[in-house]
Amino acid sequence: MHLSQCVSPSAAFIATTNETQAVHLDRDDRRWTVIEVAQPFDMTTHDGQESAYAFWEPYHQFMKSPDGPGIVLKYLLDYSVDQRALTYGYGTAAKARDKVSSDPVLSVLTEIAETAVCPHDLPGKGVLSIKTLTEIVRNAGGRSSTPEEVSHRVAELIPHATRCRNARYCERIHTHTTGDGSVEVSPLMETRLRGFDFGSLEEFRRALSRVTLETYDDGDVWMPWMPADFDYMPPKHSDNTEDEADQPF
Repeated sequence: MHLSQCVSPSAAFIATTNETQAVHLDRDDRRWTVIEVAQPFDMTTHDGQESAYAFWEPYHQFMKSPDGPGIVLKYLLDYSVDQRALTYGYGTAAKARDKVSSDPVLSVLTEIAETAVCPHDLPGKGVLSIKTLTEIVRNAGGRSSTPEEVSHRVAELIPHATRCRNARYCERIHTHTTGDGSVEVSPLMETRLRGFDFGSLEEFRRALSRVTLETYDDGDVWMPWMPADFDYMPPKHSDNTEDEADQPF
């Protein structure tokens, strides 16, 4: 692939490839810019093939010569680079915000860090079922995310989180009117589901802040989830998808 020289102050590097897919990108990944360059030669004609061969032949002959690879290697070894800049990724608040907005799992975990509430966690112990998390992630933009993908992403973002079998999932909220006219709200819960125990709220926020660069409120304890705050309708899935959300990974 031929790429004309260009100068871009915001680009860390530019890579070229002859592959159909230049780089593997996860869904909603915005960290890459792939530049597609038009083919300068018509490779379907004999003249185009001859022109392409003539264009690249000097380069191939140079690389085949005794001095060619050595010259390129010396140039690369002598090239001045900032080792400190290469050691750590350049992080800014804008980049952190972009990470959150482009990653549904990170977006959901960020809201949990801000509210100190794990959805469907009635006791308020920082426990979240994979089934709950998957449905919320799908509503947040990760429509085709599988429970396994969501679980692996959580493990990457919150390394200290442990697997558990005491998580809960709210199927629906039941409301009824009592004799005195007041309304009572009670959740219909599934229990003993697979999920994540995030440990203390302080640990959870500290792990997440390494990615988001955010500073969260001073509150240091998890808050119980309140059924009255049930503000989303879980999407309808087939029975096998529901069962899949509580499988060990």
